[in-house]
Amino acid sequence: MIVIDLAASTALGQIQTLRANFTGTKILVFGLHTDWGAFKQAREAGATSQVDRGKVVERILKRLKG
Repeated sequence: MIVIDLAASTALGQIQTLRANFTGTKILVFGLHTDWGAFKQAREAGATSQVDRGKVVERILKRLKG
């Protein structure tokens, strides 16, 4: 699993590059809960899941355990 902060100016490009080179890898993006446009763009770029900034650690730990 790769985790990307949507606040990074290169986030969408990173997602597209990773999706093209590592097709089976899960890409989790996180950002402000009010920035639905960024979440939508990330999904369109190839992100597999999204989470609000305040819950990213919880989501990562859950994925690592499961």
